Amino acid sequence: GIQRVEPHMADDDWLATEFSRLAALSPKQRQREIDALPADKRAAIKAQNQKVQRGLRDVNTVLGCLEPDEADPDASVPTVAVLAALSCCPSLSPIGGEAEPDDLQPLEAALMEHCSEEDAALYRDAHEALPPAARATLLLLLWLLYQQKLEEAKYSLRGDLPERADVLHAAATRVAAKVQAALPQTLWVQPTLAFFRTAALLSNGCYSGDAPPCRARMAAMLAADGWPSAEISRDQPRPHEIT
Repeated sequence: GIQRVEPHMADDDWLATEFSRLAALSPKQRQREIDALPADKRAAIKAQNQKVQRGLRDVNTVLGCLEPDEADPDASVPTVAVLAALSCCPSLSPIGGEAEPDDLQPLEAALMEHCSEEDAALYRDAHEALPPAARATLLLLLWLLYQQKLEEAKYSLRGDLPERADVLHAAATRVAAKVQAALPQTLWVQPTLAFFRTAALLSNGCYSGDAPPCRARMAAMLAADGWPSAEISRDQPRPHEIT
């Protein structure tokens, strides 16, 4: 089945404190401290360490996919390329990879009909280059961007894809937060800009920052949260012009 991770705040707080304490010790001291813990605490430390290692593998996977070409380090990075990088992550790839092909085929057809020509072409290129499991995850990530548009066209996901899409959205959000912390350290300008842009689109369920339906959706979400619209009139002075 599809695995969901439920939060346990007390355990998380204890683990965070314990990890900080153990990190300050030498390897031998650290191991002695761990060995002295009760069995359930040792198991929790081991599980958390494995979780951290999985997170590092995800981050390294994305960085490896987005590393600029030395021949053209300033080349722009399209949104679909960022989604393809995420789809290769060890923690994300199986979410789509275990879906039924008969459920995925209608979704692919609907997306190719309703997404932009550029995204459709980039998806096809990326699809051919990806492992089979990552292909399905890329498809679901693209759905997360175009969900509102497809639902307006009366398309709905089949089988267990709605649950998989929800799980993928939550998991991709967690991975994105880790990648966003690491990317600025690389000094890769275009991949960093592209990843932050794509993460925002995923968070808001939008396929573009410029398309009028997406701008309206983001404005509505801001209003619902009590924030003013981010729209700035061309007639308004720029910050450096305000005296």
